[in-house]
Amino acid sequence: MNSLTEDQILVSIPTRNLLRFIARRTGQPDPVRHLLSLLQINPANPPDWHRILRQGLQGHLHINLGIPGIEIPEHPIEENPAALYAALVLRIQVIPVILSGEIDIACEEALISENALSKLRKIIRALD
Repeated sequence: MNSLTEDQILVSIPTRNLLRFIARRTGQPDPVRHLLSLLQINPANPPDWHRILRQGLQGHLHINLGIPGIEIPEHPIEENPAALYAALVLRIQVIPVILSGEIDIACEEALISENALSKLRKIIRALD
């Protein structure tokens, strides 16, 4: 059985598309405010911005797309919200993302192209 490397399953997603997706999925009109709550930033206690940016740049954002009828996550950011925060602060237009759940949703939600979806499917099939 073949094994995947993280780089094989990363997809590049425009930051603005991620923000729109998060807003739709969470029902929150301001996805940045939601992102800050995931980072557990307390306004009374200023965060270590350097640490958050470093953490965001060193790891990949993990988005859980869910599986219709089985799993609909409360919020789609599964791991490393700091990656999206760093992209916003540094004005990075496209970021690498690990997707989980029903990958077709990523295409339906305009997060990835049909071509990117096809590549992911080929990688998954190669594991069998």
